[in-house]
Amino acid sequence: MSKNSNQSGEEPKPRRGKTNLPIPESIQKEANSANAGINVPLNLDCWQELSEEYQDELIWYHQHLIDKNIQWKNIHNTIGYERSVIFKILKGTYPGSWDNVIAAIRKYRASIKQIQNSTFAANRISRLISSTLDYASISGGIVMIIGESGQGKTAGADDWMHRHNGGRTAMVEVPPTGGHKGVLRALCAKSKAGKNASVTEMEASVRRAFNSRRFMILDEAARLLPTDRRSHPYTVEFFRSLHDEKELPMGLMVTSRFEEQLRKMDYVFEQLLGRIDLTVKLPTEMTEEDYLPMVAQFIPEPSRKLHTLCLEIVNQWDGRMRALNKLLKFSSRIASNSKEPLEEKHVFQATAWRKRLQKGEVA
Repeated sequence: MSKNSNQSGEEPKPRRGKTNLPIPESIQKEANSANAGINVPLNLDCWQELSEEYQDELIWYHQHLIDKNIQWKNIHNTIGYERSVIFKILKGTYPGSWDNVIAAIRKYRASIKQIQNSTFAANRISRLISSTLDYASISGGIVMIIGESGQGKTAGADDWMHRHNGGRTAMVEVPPTGGHKGVLRALCAKSKAGKNASVTEMEASVRRAFNSRRFMILDEAARLLPTDRRSHPYTVEFFRSLHDEKELPMGLMVTSRFEEQLRKMDYVFEQLLGRIDLTVKLPTEMTEEDYLPMVAQFIPEPSRKLHTLCLEIVNQWDGRMRALNKLLKFSSRIASNSKEPLEEKHVFQATAWRKRLQKGEVA
């Protein structure tokens, strides 16, 4: 008797959850498609017959689907349409009422706005960043924001992007390496264009995805510079032409230590530098006004001793505001592990632990 047979001579039933039957290709493709994220490239020409107001709503919806990594199988939970219909909406081939589509998008936006709970604490730095980006958005120009590492440039720009620009902003960090193609890939990922396409194809995709009503933020923009004086500034020239042709407003975020390097290579950067309408340098010295909104989320009424520690962190520690945020979150975990409410003593415990480790001592 075969070891795969039972004593009655009957073939054993397959174990639950196990099967050797092949999955039909059509079903497998459907499953893969359903589990995939949105893969429709943003092409503003698809909606050119619609009003600018309607186009802005559709741009927000497309970017929201990408930012939240919403899968096709769940997409009907957003605006109530089946995914085949939403595909046509994103492609601009929907034959039905666009008024109803826009009404559904606006209803969805209102519903998620009510449940969003931002933990971002606005301060003097973030308000300056926000005002500078507002200036670029309204004027249609290019602004450059220069600040120390850890001052909150990225966080401030990200908060502005989600609060003030209606989802029409794409913010990308310029890759440390990868050159022109690396930057294009990062931009194409933001619009679901083919990031593995040729440089020419990616440039065309980016041009289709941006116009004067959109906004682009380039974090670590000094990396746009070529690595040596003999290199051709392809990337700089591309963004110059993109701004000129599309009248695209832009925000360049630059870390202070790269400012001198940028100025030394201004013969390369001159085409873009000549188009920068406004350069804003963030204050070097951080004050209570800068860190208190963040600290108050953890310790509502900090003592003078804690104020002194916070000033030390935001002005002397590597990472500055970012380091303070990490320390406060670490302190919160210490309190949670002790089953205690967060108090100042936990912040000082976390600080002491950190400093002992820096000295090579066992915590």
